[in-house]
Amino acid sequence: MSTGTKASLVNILKEKTKVSSIPDLPKDCLKTAVVVDAMSAIRHWSFHRGEGFGVITERYRHLLLNDVPPGTDIIHFCCDIYSTTSLKSAEQEQRYARSKPANVYEVSEQYTALDPKEFFAVSANKANLLSFLCDKWCADEQLEPGLGPTHLYLGGGFKEETKSVVLTAWSVMDVPALESTQHEADTRIFLHTLYSVQNEGVDRVAVCQ
Repeated sequence: MSTGTKASLVNILKEKTKVSSIPDLPKDCLKTAVVVDAMSAIRHWSFHRGEGFGVITERYRHLLLNDVPPGTDIIHFCCDIYSTTSLKSAEQEQRYARSKPANVYEVSEQYTALDPKEFFAVSANKANLLSFLCDKWCADEQLEPGLGPTHLYLGGGFKEETKSVVLTAWSVMDVPALESTQHEADTRIFLHTLYSVQNEGVDRVAVCQ
């Protein structure tokens, strides 16, 4: 997303919600929603060659649920969509193809990760990783007790591109209001932020990109 487009969306968000923005998060315990650009967080967390994808999933889950400000009750994990018809995916594949053929890897419990630089250069690999994370977290019985009072929203990472769900300590539910055909996580972040302000009674939103 271009800087101008993002700035325009920020202005619209401020007008719709009547909120102000600050660069640093206060340390008090106001009810907080954290909205995360999923791939940005994943690239930051990364992984090591030979690390199992099951282990990676658990490590990401721990970081996502625990590296948040005090008072965080709501976390939104907003994913890019890397479909074969996506302009973003096509442009990335074209850049990568100039240097070497693209290697697409299967992401599942029984496989280990290869070189992260090579892995993340291919859109299909990122799509497979996001899908694995979202499906695993939705099906993981160990995740639910660890959530405590937290509501974890997952959007855009599923094979069904428009699907969005919320995970709590007792259920996994679809969220029709967050279904979107947008391919950019940046745009989903605005949708999820607006949803938190208007529907969840949060006092502040921390956006992590």
